This record gives sequence, structure tokens and C-alpha cells, in this order.
Amino acid sequence: MSPQEEDHSVVIVGLGLRLDNKPAASAGKLAIPISSEGGEKSRVFVTELISGGAAQRSNLLKFNDEILSVDHVPVSTNTVVDVKNAILGTPGTSVRISIR
Repeated sequence: MSPQEEDHSVVIVGLGLRLDNKPAASAGKLAIPISSEGGEKSRVFVTELISGGAAQRSNLLKFNDEILSVDHVPVSTNTVVDVKNAILGTPGTSVRISIR
């Protein structure tokens, strides 16, 4: 597996999200992974909504949603960790996530 093809998965515990670098293969999972596929353009996907987590309870994010931007900033050149950090933002503030 080349460095561009490596899987990266991070969990945002407080929100109940898993972020990964590839969309999930099975819709049976409940967590949010963010996916960045190699090349110049990266893609970020919700691969898991952790049962009972804030993201799952909000009913706003769905399994395999693609995250397009965070606070109006496109994520197409960001790593999974960059996207996680942007979603976490500054404590006590809100964040706007654009999805498709």
C-alpha cells in the first residue's frame, strides 16, 4: 500500500464520529470515518455514527455522507486529522459542516 493509499481513521469522541479516508463498504455500521483518497483532491466521508453520540442523535449527518467543507472552507486538500481538528474547532463555538 503506497502512502497515498494508507487508511487513516480518527474518532471524535465528544461528537460520536469516526472519520476515515475511504467511504465505508457496509451501511450497517454506526460511526463516522473521514476519507481522503490520494491525488490532489481528497474526499472525506462519514463512515460511522457512534450509537448514542451527538452526531447520531442530531440526525443531521448520515452514513457515507461526503464532507465538502467545514465553516465554509473546502476540505479537498486537507488530511483526515486536519478535518477532525476543523470540526472540533474552538471549545464553546459552533461549526458549520457542508455535506453531500
